[in-house]
Amino acid sequence: MLLDEQSIRIKEEQLKLYGDSILKGSHDSVRISACNNLRFEMKNVLQSPNTFNYSFDSIKNVSKIISDDGNVRIYTWILPTDSGSKYQYYGFIQYRNTKKKIFKVIELQEAQIDSALLLKKQLKADQWYGALYYKIIETKNKKTTYYTLLGWKGNNKQTTKKVIDVLTFNNNEAQFGVPILQFEKKTQLRIIFEFNAEVSMLLHWD
Repeated sequence: MLLDEQSIRIKEEQLKLYGDSILKGSHDSVRISACNNLRFEMKNVLQSPNTFNYSFDSIKNVSKIISDDGNVRIYTWILPTDSGSKYQYYGFIQYRNTKKKIFKVIELQEAQIDSALLLKKQLKADQWYGALYYKIIETKNKKTTYYTLLGWKGNNKQTTKKVIDVLTFNNNEAQFGVPILQFEKKTQLRIIFEFNAEVSMLLHWD
């Protein structure tokens, strides 16, 4: 499926309405319905390769980041419910392998991971530790490209989290968690900071 620019703009308007309803819906059922619609329509629209470089700027509730090598674009958003005491995370990856002429859309599906395993376990796209990503840092080592992701994770009314995770692709499938992160003299697959929801924490790439 290849959409022309006019068709993409029309689709964007509908996606914007769903996104606005997620943020401003009068109650949870409205927000949940809008989120389901956004997820369904996003999955269809992103199948068109020429949406990779389309800005989708009007969809304010969706974070959109792209890697420096132009091979990975990630879309993430949150669904707040119960007056902001609960958060669910949704996302898609557009991935292209220019050498093999592959383009694919990968849906990210949030899963509950045992906290004891969270820093040690590699996760697939259907086991995603959900977060709203705002930065992607590309690094290479030999034949492997690592995409380090910085993300925000609303946890509950008491605490908030910031997340550092690493995305790689194995046989064109997404995998999260690589033992290249050093924290407190330990090597971890990902790093998670949890802090009081009433304060802020800056997490930037230097």
